[in-house]
Amino acid sequence: SKIGDLQKQAHVDLIKQVKHADNLKMLSFSCGDGVWDYLSVKNNHNIKEVMATDIVDNPVSLEDRELIRQYANWNFQKIQPDCTLPFADNEFDIVIHQDVLEHTTKPTATLSEQYRVLKKGGYILFGTPNVFRPANICKIFTGKLKFPLKIDYNKQIGAYYHMQEFCEQQVLIMLKEVGFKEISVVPC
Repeated sequence: SKIGDLQKQAHVDLIKQVKHADNLKMLSFSCGDGVWDYLSVKNNHNIKEVMATDIVDNPVSLEDRELIRQYANWNFQKIQPDCTLPFADNEFDIVIHQDVLEHTTKPTATLSEQYRVLKKGGYILFGTPNVFRPANICKIFTGKLKFPLKIDYNKQIGAYYHMQEFCEQQVLIMLKEVGFKEISVVPC
């Protein structure tokens, strides 16, 4: 889709700018099929290690894992939703996730955990749908946009929902609350 292509291009443009070390370690939070991991390591050769996580058993195909491993050491660890991450403070140079924050029941706590495991001066790159996107405007005015909103069904996790969606200002407030200082928003 055109929106997906714009998201991928924005991610690639940003990941190319991360250059503060030669041997970067990245946390892929809720890695899904691994496409964001692949785009990251293919476009930033300073990323040498990736710890991918998800709430389901490893969702990345064997073939796609091998593609990612052509560029970086890639490992997977299953985690529980909305939990303390099983990683040390200041462990990662980069944290990435795409279309995840809206599924969490505690988005500020989720971002706080990611801040905790991120090294000082590290980067967090993520995307989340804008609650005020055109598809939602009519639903808002007619009172039909209600959360949690069932999105789809997955045989591993069952029905899954957007627990809430955010406008840009809400995302900025959450990021500042957990300690992020230099924040840039790139609309897609």
